Amino acid sequence: MSYDLFFKPRSGSLNRAAFDAHFAENPLFDIGETEVTYQNEATGTYFAFGWQDVGSTAAEGEDPESAYPIWFNLNFFRPSTFALEAAPHVTALVRAFDLVVSDPQASGMGEGDFSVEGFFAGWNAGNEWAIASIIEKHGVDEHGGLLPQSEIHRTWQWNLRKPLREAALEQRGIDRFVPTRMYARVGGRVASMIVWPDGIPFESAPTDYVLVIREELAPRSFLRPKPDRVLLRWSDLAPVIDLHGASDADGVVALTYERVPRDVATFVKKLPAQDPEIAVLSPDRVLDAEHAPPSANA
Repeated sequence: MSYDLFFKPRSGSLNRAAFDAHFAENPLFDIGETEVTYQNEATGTYFAFGWQDVGSTAAEGEDPESAYPIWFNLNFFRPSTFALEAAPHVTALVRAFDLVVSDPQASGMGEGDFSVEGFFAGWNAGNEWAIASIIEKHGVDEHGGLLPQSEIHRTWQWNLRKPLREAALEQRGIDRFVPTRMYARVGGRVASMIVWPDGIPFESAPTDYVLVIREELAPRSFLRPKPDRVLLRWSDLAPVIDLHGASDADGVVALTYERVPRDVATFVKKLPAQDPEIAVLSPDRVLDAEHAPPSANA
């Protein structure tokens, strides 16, 4: 169940070498024998372009798409951010080679000029139908879940821009951890979460939960630290943030110390030991709640 598009040059021809070269400089693309796959581990987004050798015209009786050397595939039953991340790459390919599209979807663009608006309209229509119908029949998988679209977009944007934020800190000579925003099932509900290891300085937009990883600051057993994990709500960090935090205009909180202060180390060490029941969810399985049947959001 996927969204499929087909492309060909508006005029002239296109060879495989030029097609591959278009993706070669982007490390998120992997060029294979028949397809070029995109995989962004930071956001969990993936999709594929493919190549098929065709003649100058389709053979009589063949599908119209047989005359289109390039195909594009994006799965349905995915968060809306998949289309948001894919659209610039599709647009860049179309502009690079002046391509026209064949879109066979019922709500698609048909044959002719590609448009970003048409891309979103076609994929969103199919994806919303897939989410509603699959959940209606099978419910919400325990390995996935639902969140408001605003939260999904917030998490996606943070993770997408995380490399730029890390590079900016490095350029300024600041050693500060930038955590990945994750999804986790906590107490039967899907929530946002970051990991905070051993009280180190970090910067992050607020999340529902913070998973404290204690290694050097773990409780001691036989004079040695016994590593563990402690789950906190973001609000539980108030004592640390009030003393050592600074917020920017976007609400991102940064712990501004270079070395873990004694009071922060004490705060982490004194957290009650626990064995939190957490199931980390893959970002491709957390879907827009707005597209699910009302019963699934009850």
